[in-house]
Amino acid sequence: MKCDRCGHLSGDFALKQIAELFKLNLRPGDIACRYGGEEFALLLYRAKLHEAYELAEGFRKVVEETTFPGQELLDQHNLTISGGIAVFPDHSTSASDLLAHADKELYHAKEQRNFISPTPNGQRQEIRHQLQSLVEFSLNPHDIFHPALSFDISSTGLSFGCSQGHIQTGTILWMRLRQPFWPTNWELRGTVRNIRKQKNTPMVRVGLEFDECPENIWILLPERPQPFKTLTETQSVPSD
Repeated sequence: MKCDRCGHLSGDFALKQIAELFKLNLRPGDIACRYGGEEFALLLYRAKLHEAYELAEGFRKVVEETTFPGQELLDQHNLTISGGIAVFPDHSTSASDLLAHADKELYHAKEQRNFISPTPNGQRQEIRHQLQSLVEFSLNPHDIFHPALSFDISSTGLSFGCSQGHIQTGTILWMRLRQPFWPTNWELRGTVRNIRKQKNTPMVRVGLEFDECPENIWILLPERPQPFKTLTETQSVPSD
């Protein structure tokens, strides 16, 4: 938080609140420390890139959704964080080089603001859960539904394989997810964003983005992700 605009007391308070969020949400074995004036360093125990990204993205979201005193004075009227990730031994086996790599990624993330870099596929994404199960789709909700096999699902879309070659990018599809293949019966509508042919098969892989993102879609997933803990009123003013 910019102290020349919001004041040193607001800046100190924001740092304490973010430190409390770290304490509430870090896993056993993880370590958080203050690395610079407004920078924190997290040492994550045996974390791969996708695990580090998922945790960092969770922190980014919970900070974005937390109210900080004085944030209305900022340009975006909201306090956000960015983060850079370095993984041992993928990026280096040296502690100093890992820090340098993380700092480089942090600089890249700050250029985009409210961002975590790098992401597992090079762009911000919803965490997708691999889930192979039967789904049905149709070009019209009153027409015949065709069977397909899902590959993964997130809160914003899913991908599935089918033999319908006439589907094109931009096509609107109606999806049906039915018991006993899913925990409950569900109907969704989405737009086809990408299509990829499967090698040596007549199948195509379809990437679908939901037109609406229902909050309770997580009941379709095999394991509901644990929500990040937020600050309560008693935690919002940490004691020195």
